[in-house]
Amino acid sequence: MNTLTEARNRNQPLLQLLGSVCRDRVFMAMALMLILLALLDLQQLPLSVLFTLEALWEMLPFFALAIGIAAYARATSADSLIAKAFSGNPVRATMLAALVGAISPFCSCGVIPLIAAMLGAGVPLAPVMAFWIASPIMDPEMFILTAAGIGFNFALAKTIAAMSMGLMAGLSILLIQRYGGLESPLRAEVTGCCDSSCSASAQKTVLWKFWQEPERIEVFGAESVAIGVFLGKWLTLAFFLESLMLAYVSSDWIAGY
Repeated sequence: MNTLTEARNRNQPLLQLLGSVCRDRVFMAMALMLILLALLDLQQLPLSVLFTLEALWEMLPFFALAIGIAAYARATSADSLIAKAFSGNPVRATMLAALVGAISPFCSCGVIPLIAAMLGAGVPLAPVMAFWIASPIMDPEMFILTAAGIGFNFALAKTIAAMSMGLMAGLSILLIQRYGGLESPLRAEVTGCCDSSCSASAQKTVLWKFWQEPERIEVFGAESVAIGVFLGKWLTLAFFLESLMLAYVSSDWIAGY
């Protein structure tokens, strides 16, 4: 009996994870679409699944890097430094975020975990939105390739455009918030480490070598899993929908339209 109880206790986290997956609306939607596709077009089913897996595999290095950075920031309490860097005058913070986003090396998918980490750290929504919009448009590698292939002036203009679009998005959020909108942008399921799971010592001081404290190691693991599940489920859905669009929406029709 004791052995059985111990086995159940060991498997409790896994059972909780499986239960949350079964109750998640995104996973339920994916399962429903797979069933419908199998009933309506069985030949397309393996093609869509293969397309989704290949897309996820190609993006895996970017996912791992972004998730690692976000979890590291939370485990070391460096997220408080991030929040402090974007505190103060909201317009100035939004301009700074647009600039940083335009020169950051993150793609449109890889930037998503950082957005969750910034919101969880207490960074206001306006700078987050400015960073989010500007980051995928331009990065150092893209600047070099654009300058070499098209010209330096075009690369510089695109960089300025990325900053301008990020700034416009951030200022739009400030305007919406001034009239009472978007006051609580962070959903609880986005981050895996809430106040209840983070120790008080982990929140007070920044410890770059977080592996020296068991509590911070737990925070790093919990944050990595939470962000990985959050990012993975939505991008799996997005790539699966992309496979259906490529299969059933004619590119000639789009070009003609």
